[in-house]
Amino acid sequence: MIDLRLWEVLVAFDQEGTLQKAADFLHISQPAISQSLRRLESELGVPLCIRAHRNRVVLNETGLQAAKEARALLEKAQQLEDQIRTLQTIQIGTCAPLPEWQLEKTIRHQFGSRAHFVLKDDPEELLEDLKSGQDFLVILGNPVDDPDLYGHYLTTETLDLAVPQNHPLAAKEKILLEDLAGQNLLLYKKIGCWNRLVQEKLPNTHFLSIDNRPTFTSAAILGAFPYFISQSFVDTNPTVTVRPLEGMQMDFYLVCLKDNIQARHLIQNICQNKQDKELFDFFRVDQPFES
Repeated sequence: MIDLRLWEVLVAFDQEGTLQKAADFLHISQPAISQSLRRLESELGVPLCIRAHRNRVVLNETGLQAAKEARALLEKAQQLEDQIRTLQTIQIGTCAPLPEWQLEKTIRHQFGSRAHFVLKDDPEELLEDLKSGQDFLVILGNPVDDPDLYGHYLTTETLDLAVPQNHPLAAKEKILLEDLAGQNLLLYKKIGCWNRLVQEKLPNTHFLSIDNRPTFTSAAILGAFPYFISQSFVDTNPTVTVRPLEGMQMDFYLVCLKDNIQARHLIQNICQNKQDKELFDFFRVDQPFES
């Protein structure tokens, strides 16, 4: 049986277009890409590439079709890996970081190291994962009207605005959404469904989106642009002033399949005891520069 890594090389070459770009994509050397393609051709017994002058290599028609089939094969292999992992883990899908941070202690207490949170922007995808059995339960930013699901209100998150002290908005006691029209804001991308909401509510605001936490923190410390901060966290950035922001609020709900008795009992236990810090870690924490 052909090594899946050889198929990965073929797909990367088809996707990136050149040997060097494929090598960069897979973080290996260009000669390794060339050797893998030749080995794949040898094992298959058919040519996949046209090797022209000046070391130019392109896929022939067989190679293009093989790459298409290999892409589907790799996707199925990844799906199989994910399914096997779900047999050993309790996966919880969440649409935002805050509920995960608040629930982590309770979930770890219940399931230990088997528990695994997955952050996703799309609520429909979370519901699909729940109904397919991939997720044990999910956290959504809206209630769900579905006879096959059980849900319970969890908590509400409100965003403020961290404003550099020399920024014109720092003079305002409260910031309205219209105040942000035409403004430049930092936005940490890994905030789940908040991304979609802020884009919808602030269509005329310019966002500098950053998906790397250290880079975002460094940009925030520089104090050039405002950024969002959850009221559930204490921002220790000394270069900003935190101002209330109108209209940035989201309710979160715990949702599971109605016939999943274990998940229903867990949700009921969490929501009934969320004031008890031993069961529900619900409090303000020092977490600088969180969006």
